[in-house]
Amino acid sequence: MIAVYSPDDQVAQEVISGDIVNDHVPVYVIEVTGGLFTCNSCSFPPGASAPQGNAITITVNAQTFQGTDFSISPNVPDLTQISSDVVNLAQ
Repeated sequence: MIAVYSPDDQVAQEVISGDIVNDHVPVYVIEVTGGLFTCNSCSFPPGASAPQGNAITITVNAQTFQGTDFSISPNVPDLTQISSDVVNLAQ
């Protein structure tokens, strides 16, 4: 589990998922890896499989500590593209 600070949520989201968001608040991005994750409680279309992936990313507003985004991805985002100041939370 690693984390990084971003002074701009839009920049962080572009790195994590390629999404363009109109939100420029400072955020923390937390990345969890280590297995195949499945979100059985997530919303997905009827007949589709539950989202699965090798990485979970959680984005937290750095001012309010409220979660702003959650994703499961088959690709592990490179958080060093947000900042080289990545912290290992598992130590």
